[in-house]
Amino acid sequence: MAHTSGRKSYARKRKEMELALGKEPDRLTFWEVTHKKKNGNFVNKDAENSLDLARAKFVTLSQGSESDTNKLMDKAFLDIMGPEHNGRVKGLGLGPTLRSYYGVKHTNLPTTSESREGQPGEVEKLKEEMQEMRDELHRLKTLFSDTILLNSRVC
Repeated sequence: MAHTSGRKSYARKRKEMELALGKEPDRLTFWEVTHKKKNGNFVNKDAENSLDLARAKFVTLSQGSESDTNKLMDKAFLDIMGPEHNGRVKGLGLGPTLRSYYGVKHTNLPTTSESREGQPGEVEKLKEEMQEMRDELHRLKTLFSDTILLNSRVC
């Protein structure tokens, strides 16, 4: 979606907002500021609708939840705007990477509404499957080399 930052980088805009607010702006507030014109109107209906959906999602997530507000805000943002990709944090420009923003490995990053509860078991299953494939490959290499040796002796 189009933004209204012009030539000003997102990093510079975030710093200006941080100085004005006295704290770092959350992603939804920053996204709103960078997608509104000087007269207060959004750049287009999609931008307005996306922000409205994200804010509604945040309200839904925060009801009855004692989770960190920033985490809920990020989850609401990602659920509506889509997951992070290309090693960058969506809505923050070219500066922050996934690791520098979240401070964790990529596998622990928030995603859309997907649950990560079953992931450890899935990883173990994939490791076992990979080991089985390695064993099978080793068996086939051995069989292949034995067959070549046998054929070379026959000839």
